[in-house]
Amino acid sequence: MFSWHRRPKVDIPAGLLAADDLIPTDLMPTEWHWYYAFTEGQLLFTMGTSPTSMIAALDRKAGIGNRFSEHLSYQPLAETLGTDNNVLLAISPTVALKNLLQLLEETMPSLQLFSTVITSLPDNYSINLAAKAQDSGIDAHLLLNLGDFKQLAQMLGMMAQVMPQMEQRQ
Repeated sequence: MFSWHRRPKVDIPAGLLAADDLIPTDLMPTEWHWYYAFTEGQLLFTMGTSPTSMIAALDRKAGIGNRFSEHLSYQPLAETLGTDNNVLLAISPTVALKNLLQLLEETMPSLQLFSTVITSLPDNYSINLAAKAQDSGIDAHLLLNLGDFKQLAQMLGMMAQVMPQMEQRQ
């Protein structure tokens, strides 16, 4: 496993907001780690604050737990992008939002209702990139399942209306 702790210095123009202005510093992890593993001729790569996602990926490869190919959104993904790719990147905005809400709930308990509603959404992989080597370059395909965002957008719209009313009651 590989871990990297260096935080690069970036000069931000004065007119732009700094990251600290957008995200409260007490919600940001103090360090990020890069984890990688080689298994069955494949490179697995994750980034985060703990090796949990790498352990889960290795467990799935070993047949322990749910495999990605058993996920409900995998079949349409495989039919559209194929299975002979060198790289497949599948992102679930719903999972990312659920993980972010877990962090935010600790400092903002009023988000608990919102988190409960978001938890009911399926973990579809709505943003996908597939790439494979070709004779003279790389063949890449991007797949965005916009229909998956409809339910998420409806939930966010509903919560945007409800949250101000809840804050007024407190």
